[in-house]
Amino acid sequence: MANLTTGKVWVGNASNRPAEVDPALGVMDFWSDPQ
Repeated sequence: MANLTTGKVWVGNASNRPAEVDPALGVMDFWSDPQ
């Protein structure tokens, strides 16, 4: 289940870790592995 918050989609990756995805930029920043 994904929630739209401030134009961002919160999802889980293959490792079931939450991530912050910005569809407008196509950028995904994992909380467990910040860039």
